[in-house]
Amino acid sequence: MCIVITILVSILLLILYFRIKHYHSLLKERETINQKMLLLEEKHYKEMLKKNEDLRAFRHDYNFHITAMQGFVAKLDLRGLKNYVEHLSGIKEQMYYISTNNSVCDAIVNYFYENLDKNIEFKCDGKFLFFAHHKPYINIFQFIKKCCGSSC
Repeated sequence: MCIVITILVSILLLILYFRIKHYHSLLKERETINQKMLLLEEKHYKEMLKKNEDLRAFRHDYNFHITAMQGFVAKLDLRGLKNYVEHLSGIKEQMYYISTNNSVCDAIVNYFYENLDKNIEFKCDGKFLFFAHHKPYINIFQFIKKCCGSSC
């Protein structure tokens, strides 16, 4: 009888050991993902600060741009005006970013948006309903993978 109890306790301890080991590996994997997300979010914040500085500089130069365009119009230099406006449009595109109202998701989406091949057009309309899910990081990666296919 004592041997049977010892065997049952040993089996129970072995089961508990493997369960704890599995749980530990899951926690380690989650920690690795969280660390990657923190690094990505930090990079996103730095990029946002730079874009904010660029936007402030652009706003500061707004009066200059209006005056320059008025000068092109006064000289009837429509080609110069067109080139100038196209240049300003290029600056605006460089400062564009996507906001999902979730800082981690913003970092992920904008990271992939900024690293897209120039031949890929990225459009996004409506709401991201999947962010309400309890695993937003996994869902955002699945969403990006689905949208980009094998290019991500």
